Amino acid sequence: MKYAPFFGLIVLLIAMLSCRSSSPKKVRHSDPFYNDTGEGKFLVVPLIKPYRVAVDEGGDVGWFVEMHEKGLLYTVTGVEKVAVELGVIMIFAPTNPPLDSSRPDIYPVWHWIVIIPDQKIEKGFEYEKDFLSYIHQFGIENPNWVDPMEAFKQFESTGCLKWIPDCE
Repeated sequence: MKYAPFFGLIVLLIAMLSCRSSSPKKVRHSDPFYNDTGEGKFLVVPLIKPYRVAVDEGGDVGWFVEMHEKGLLYTVTGVEKVAVELGVIMIFAPTNPPLDSSRPDIYPVWHWIVIIPDQKIEKGFEYEKDFLSYIHQFGIENPNWVDPMEAFKQFESTGCLKWIPDCE
């Protein structure tokens, strides 16, 4: 009986260590769109359905977002920052080329992009001041920018980002 307290202490220590090393449970969403982290060499971060920011780890365009400007598929490349607030997706892509480099008069360079899926708005801006003026009308003063890779790491480990439904 003189070993009972020692044995109890060992069991308690093992229980404490096993609780400490357990990782937080990853949230699973009812909509599969918000569970996708990519496959193969693609990394994916869902924004607001159906928009996502993704990267091909072997590619040279960096993070990208696909849009449907003027009825055509348009890929915003070189995405360095994203923000999602009040149902508005905001993107900063300083190296994004113009829609059509042969027609800069019609297709300007977009470095600042606003997407509002509920209203089917996809709008780009060449200058930050124009972008900030535009988002102000939606009640957004300064976007809470996040690096896509940091967002991916958080999403991959927790299944959550502050803008995803079912996440706090």
